[in-house]
Formats: sequence, structure tokens, C-alpha cells
Amino acid sequence: MPCILSKILIIRSSLNINATKITKLKYDQNKTYYGITLSKEVRIDRLKNVFMTSKHFNNLALKHELYYNYWTLEK
Repeated sequence: MPCILSKILIIRSSLNINATKITKLKYDQNKTYYGITLSKEVRIDRLKNVFMTSKHFNNLALKHELYYNYWTLEK
């Protein structure tokens, strides 16, 4: 398992972040990548918190050269 994914799993508990199981996936001619989905519940009536959380996830992705797919809303 890549080192960064291990670090993310350790960090998530201190930041109240949920994480899916790490999965090994393939794309273009069997090139391998690892996937994980991180999520955090944020009240949308506190818009400042939504943007701060998004910025935090984006900075984490930039620091570790990860793909960040921004955010989605769920019921």
C-alpha cells in the first residue's frame, strides 16, 4: 500500500474524516492506481466551513500529488 494512503488513514481520525477502504484499480493498459474516498460532514448553512473543508482537502491533495475531485452534496 502506498505510504501516503497509510498516512491519510492515520490523519483522518484526528480530523473527524471518514474514509473508504483503499482499493487497487487499473486504467490504460493495466496501469495501477489506488483509490480512497475521504468525506466529512459539514453543515451547508455554515458556508465558511464548507469552503474551509474544501480548501483543506485540496491542500492535502496538492501536498501529496493526489487527485482531488472537490465535493458533492448528499442527503
